[in-house]
Amino acid sequence: MAMARMTSALRGVKIIKHPRGQSDALGTDYIDLYQLHAFDALTPIEEMLYALDELMRAGKIRYFGVSNYSGWHLMKMMSLAINIHAQPVITSLLLH
Repeated sequence: MAMARMTSALRGVKIIKHPRGQSDALGTDYIDLYQLHAFDALTPIEEMLYALDELMRAGKIRYFGVSNYSGWHLMKMMSLAINIHAQPVITSLLLH
């Protein structure tokens, strides 16, 4: 039985490419708030943070937030952001 290859939705490359298409569709140069809607256990949090920080420094997004993250995952992301000098999470929506 062949096992399906799991791919990660929040790989750094995908994070960087997605806002470009969205801002073009919206007719703007940047996105005010880029929201990650589910925790991705297959992508290292550091990779997500570096990609989001790169987007912020390039002026493609102003802020980023998360939704459907457990308290533990949110705190891990916040702690790592401080440790690697990346921008922290600005908003967090409760699990729903």
